[in-house]
Amino acid sequence: MRELHEGICSFHTGGRSLATKVVRAGYYWPTLKTEALDFTKRSKRCQEFADIPCILPDNLHSLSSPWPFAMWGIYILRPLPKALEAVKYLQVAIDYFTK
Repeated sequence: MRELHEGICSFHTGGRSLATKVVRAGYYWPTLKTEALDFTKRSKRCQEFADIPCILPDNLHSLSSPWPFAMWGIYILRPLPKALEAVKYLQVAIDYFTK
């Protein structure tokens, strides 16, 4: 289970997904799902980088723009790992008319 969760080709999946990967690898035992959930809860890396929902779920609302380039969304993403020519940030601009 540790190799599937933290090994070379892993991506730190959740408990249910980890249990499915173990079954696909050819292993099964009666307490597989509960052990997979406990294993992912105890994983230090998963606890550090887990997604924490910050807002309550809500219905999606569409944004409409009357003409092109009337509304923009500009985002600057967090510092990235060092890349060519010391590029650190990614800036994304979205036109809400065409998306």
